[in-house]
Amino acid sequence: MMKLPATFWSGIVTFIVTLIINAGISYYSGDQGLATMGRPVMLNGKVVLPLALENFSGKSISGLLMQVPEDVGVASIVRDAPVQITSASDSAGNLTRSIRIDGLEPRARTNLFVVLRDVTEAPLVRIINADDIGFSSADGVPESKLHRSITYGLMVAAIYAAIAVALGYYFNKMNESLHKKLDEANENSVKLRETSSKLRKELDDLKGMQSRIRVLLLSRISDYSAELDFWRNAVKELLLRRGAPASTSDELIQCVTRTLKTFGTRRGSDDFDAIVFAAAALKDAENRARQ
Repeated sequence: MMKLPATFWSGIVTFIVTLIINAGISYYSGDQGLATMGRPVMLNGKVVLPLALENFSGKSISGLLMQVPEDVGVASIVRDAPVQITSASDSAGNLTRSIRIDGLEPRARTNLFVVLRDVTEAPLVRIINADDIGFSSADGVPESKLHRSITYGLMVAAIYAAIAVALGYYFNKMNESLHKKLDEANENSVKLRETSSKLRKELDDLKGMQSRIRVLLLSRISDYSAELDFWRNAVKELLLRRGAPASTSDELIQCVTRTLKTFGTRRGSDDFDAIVFAAAALKDAENRARQ
């Protein structure tokens, strides 16, 4: 029966396997890139907003559109890599315009620094078409694709492991409950078999006792019948000696039988057969009891 430690180790294995699978899937089939927006900082009396563009793919990416405040031009954007930055439109909305970025190098990070007029313009800076070119957006410190994939894999693996442990613990409890009920059912079955055997033995004893009583009663009835036949014959012989016809003795005996209503005494020949049958049944019951 599986115990809690086995369930715990099952959760650990599920966590590791799920982590490897999800991290691998996220790494090899995830986003093409990541745009990480930093916090605005003061540099030489100017507000500078850092933006990290990381290309995860093995080819150059172009056509990234960035929304900036209307007063921010191409010259106000500093970069640390040879990417091409051009003005895409005069206005991308109220008080904003769009900047196009081309030539992001494969498997590399490009850092842009947008010079703003004040801190209030920072929320206006964002990537417009991130989903169209396979980019995702984030705030804070830039992270590599591997780190991002592992983070995603850890979250998914933790969820799957928690579910696996919970389900394993639940099914383990169900299994223990079923085994307990099965053991109780087996115990009840054993008790029922013992009770049945005991009742069967008592029934056999009762049958044997009944057979003995029947044999005893039939033996006495047979004796009484023999004695009755003797007296009948004696009466007949006495009447015949005194000159009475045979029919008179028979009529006398029949009259006695009708008066006393002892018609069963007229079937004396059946009693011996009944005794033989009862004795055979008793012997058979005793043999079964010994077995």
